[in-house]
Amino acid sequence: MSFILATAENLAQGDDFLIEKSRDAQATSVFLQSSSWLTVQENYGRKVYSWFYQDQKGGEIKGVVAGIVMPLPFGKSYFFSPRGPILEKKLLAEFLQTSSWLETIKKENIIFWRFEPLADFKAFNLSACRQVADHEPSQTAVLDLSLNADLLFASLKQKTRYNINLAKRHEIKIDFVSQGDLTQLKKIFWQLTTATGARHHLKHFPKNYYDNLIDILAKKGMLEVAIAKHQQDILAINLNILFGHSVIYLLGASAEQKKNLMAPYLLQWQAISRAQKAGFRWYDFYGIATGAQHKLAGVTKFKQGFAGQTVNYPGTFEKTISPFWYFIYKTGKQIRF
Repeated sequence: MSFILATAENLAQGDDFLIEKSRDAQATSVFLQSSSWLTVQENYGRKVYSWFYQDQKGGEIKGVVAGIVMPLPFGKSYFFSPRGPILEKKLLAEFLQTSSWLETIKKENIIFWRFEPLADFKAFNLSACRQVADHEPSQTAVLDLSLNADLLFASLKQKTRYNINLAKRHEIKIDFVSQGDLTQLKKIFWQLTTATGARHHLKHFPKNYYDNLIDILAKKGMLEVAIAKHQQDILAINLNILFGHSVIYLLGASAEQKKNLMAPYLLQWQAISRAQKAGFRWYDFYGIATGAQHKLAGVTKFKQGFAGQTVNYPGTFEKTISPFWYFIYKTGKQIRF
């Protein structure tokens, strides 16, 4: 039984294990531990690492620990495992003593490990570890697509059903694109993203991050771009991830114009219907907020109108590796590097 550091040649071998995990509503976003997501990060200029746990040499993979080396001042870095590790609690202590992990810490000057377990964190019983502000959302809404289509629609909140039908009456057209030249769509998505960010006071990545994400995931067959149009105007675009048994509504952006036509409601419903017809089990809205004063309260209300079940994650944690430099890092955050 051992942990194996993945190489570029065998990185995708852990994906079958993750796909099987995605059968569980608690694990719909394990694509963040996949080889494709690591490729997105690597092409963006970040170093990535992944370890597989095998019960015997060359045996079945039964755990994945993947992450991204994130740079810090003074030549230091931290290791970030989004929605990971995907590992039994009894194996985590063993991983932290794995020689290739210890060598990576030294090589990359890693001062702490940020991770987001799917299971109750207390069960891991790690020392020198603390909970910090969420990175990935600690709550999401997940829709069970095994329901009959009519029952699924009937389960939506009344206002959501009304807005879907309103968009239909206004002849909103929905298209789905997953291949071909996406250059123009990337340009429009960026325009809508910046407009949405300004409207709701939300931060966003640079344009090349989204371009890179779209290009790579589309090539790997993991991305579907959903587009809502009215006449010649594109009113909303969603980026949906297709992974294992789940479709994940990763990103969305919409125009201020013609918002009374309720295009995002029909766009979301058509994506849900499409996922159901394709045989997916879950539709993950990828994050909801708590509290009426939260900046994402409006987005959360929109998502909850589709009546998905609430799934809770333990949150984001940081395991200290270098106490001195971690203290410097936390102090620096308070005074802003």
